[in-house]
Amino acid sequence: MSSDEEILVGELKVVYDFVTRAKFRKAFEALQKLLQLKTPELTEAPLAAAGIEDKDSAEELFLFVVSKYADQLEQEEKFQEVFEIIEQGLELFPEHPELLNETGVRLQRL
Repeated sequence: MSSDEEILVGELKVVYDFVTRAKFRKAFEALQKLLQLKTPELTEAPLAAAGIEDKDSAEELFLFVVSKYADQLEQEEKFQEVFEIIEQGLELFPEHPELLNETGVRLQRL
């Protein structure tokens, strides 16, 4: 494993640590940073080493974190921020049906 892959594995483990401690803001920021890289290092081997089976699983992890972070923000009545993080998710995954649905669900709750 290259040093870049080791860094990626370490970062993904940090994300999982944030998720297990319900620190969804920090998990969101860390995942967003990793996904924006879109480097060749984001391959099957380092993902598997971090406990992620494939790139689809990384996307699912991101969507989970977005949803949980949005829940936290909604409970704090920070509605503008809810839509901002969903929008940031859509920048990484344009027209993703789950993120678009998340927007609709949140609007309906207002």
